[in-house]
Amino acid sequence: MTSDVTKPRVGRLSLAALGILLACGEPARTDAPPPVPLGAASDSLAAPRTLIRWLAETQNGVVVIHDQRDGGLMRTRAGSNDLVPVTTPGAGPLEVRRVQRILRGPGDSLWVMDIVGVKAVVLDADGRPKREERSPIPSSATASLNFGWVRAVSEAGDWYASDRTMRFAPTFYVDDSASVVRWRRADGRTDTLARVGMRPIEFTARSIPPRLDAFDPIDAWGVFRDGRVIVVRARDYGIELVEPDGRVIHAGRGPTALIALTRADAEYTRDSLNRERAELMQQMPGNPLGAQAGVAAGSRPLPALPDPLPSHWPLLRGDEISVDWQDRAWVRVRSAPRDTGASRYDLFDRDGRFLTAVAVAAGGRVIGFGRQAVFVAWSDDDGLQWVKRHPMPPP
Repeated sequence: MTSDVTKPRVGRLSLAALGILLACGEPARTDAPPPVPLGAASDSLAAPRTLIRWLAETQNGVVVIHDQRDGGLMRTRAGSNDLVPVTTPGAGPLEVRRVQRILRGPGDSLWVMDIVGVKAVVLDADGRPKREERSPIPSSATASLNFGWVRAVSEAGDWYASDRTMRFAPTFYVDDSASVVRWRRADGRTDTLARVGMRPIEFTARSIPPRLDAFDPIDAWGVFRDGRVIVVRARDYGIELVEPDGRVIHAGRGPTALIALTRADAEYTRDSLNRERAELMQQMPGNPLGAQAGVAAGSRPLPALPDPLPSHWPLLRGDEISVDWQDRAWVRVRSAPRDTGASRYDLFDRDGRFLTAVAVAAGGRVIGFGRQAVFVAWSDDDGLQWVKRHPMPPP
């Protein structure tokens, strides 16, 4: 593997430009190795949950889980039928108002990020709250919209976050790129490490069809334990590494090919999203932003397909790259049109080298890692989610 080292640069990444590059760039690769199925589950949490968003395991094997709809922040052990509250909701010491993430912190700690309280509640290896860390990085309204704000805390205690620019005039608009920022514990400095492409959010005049953003490419990023940042570019599956000193290393490209977007699939996706929009419209008739967003009856035309239609589906299935206990970055990529079937994760080491690909069967969603485990949420026919522990893929 060859690396191209450049100095960091910051620039606005236009999603329109990304679309052009996708359409006119190099031909899609066809040599992607087949993914290895994730091993069979060894056990599961005793009771199903409703909407699981965050999960992490401590070094002592305690699983900390957050359910957005009920149950709040809980802890348990493998094989146990008990779910014990970690803390109580609130604004007091060691309380949490809104969980934004559960992160591995320095040493054997877990950090529960409270975006409303703008702090972290630090848990010990038994999942018990011990102290608070006030966030040196402020929260924002845009961070609340798309799970932004703090994404990682390195072994050295540095904080890594993202944020986007938002404006309200002449229309409501959230920028199509985000800054990746780092706060350094050693000297208290905050610096910008990269810019990443995102889907813009825009409320336009009610007579104009809103944007259908399902075909917009997005970049993704994550942080290794030593503070090295990995950025994956949607336009060509380029892998960039940002060193702790700010140097940028271009480490090659990932193996998975882009998938052609047909008009039939695009129309199917548009119609499905419009049906979901209609259901949402019935649930929020009094929301003052509903009409502006196009979800109130008679407010505006339904979203239309972009013209021209992109030639390929977006490669990345999310803007977040998770890093497991073996310091491997998990990049979720599209494996089929309309993202049907199994989910594919391409795994990279801290030098940006591709290691292997893992397939998670349809209906499963990776929600966290343990020392030797991958935790996957599976939904049943009643809409409940069961958390199962699967063996970690070998190095």
